[in-house]
Amino acid sequence: MGNSRKWSVLGVLAMPVLALTLVACGGSEKKAEPTAAAKATEAKPAAAAPAAAEKPAPIVLRVDTVWGSKGMTDAEKPIKSCVQTSRVKPGETVGWRIKVIDTATGKALDDKAIEAADFKIAVAGATDVPPIKWGEHGGKPPTDAFWSTWWTIGDKQATGVLPWTISVKTKDGRTAELKHDTFNVASSWLTVMAK
Repeated sequence: MGNSRKWSVLGVLAMPVLALTLVACGGSEKKAEPTAAAKATEAKPAAAAPAAAEKPAPIVLRVDTVWGSKGMTDAEKPIKSCVQTSRVKPGETVGWRIKVIDTATGKALDDKAIEAADFKIAVAGATDVPPIKWGEHGGKPPTDAFWSTWWTIGDKQATGVLPWTISVKTKDGRTAELKHDTFNVASSWLTVMAK
């Protein structure tokens, strides 16, 4: 058998193999048309559930009590002013430092999110506690900003535990409250000591 005839026979035998390969790989195979039901299902995306009105994330209060500088000597101010305390005496000033934390972001809320009038502090037996205000603190330049109020303990203030409650309402209606006895450890509660 001559070379040309050999290649002709091989070519004829190779054609069916090539055709099967093309079909298997999707080469010349015609795709089947989808049924009418399949077309209807594909044409209509699933209806989205109505979006529920998202409720804002809760807020929490972080509060501590510190000594205020009123009544301190110049030597005491740098070492005692704004130091955490739960013990004060008549004539000394106590401060409440407050941060309102948005639990969704972890960030503190400022006077753009809260009206000062919507912050309340109640101290047992006291009617003269100044309102809570937003401000920068920590020196020049300031190192922090938070809500605070400062109260000087009167000479006639009874000694013992000084219960307090702080409550707040944000502009978007979220509320939080914190009381002096958050920790059930009496020695940690704000207490007026004898002078």
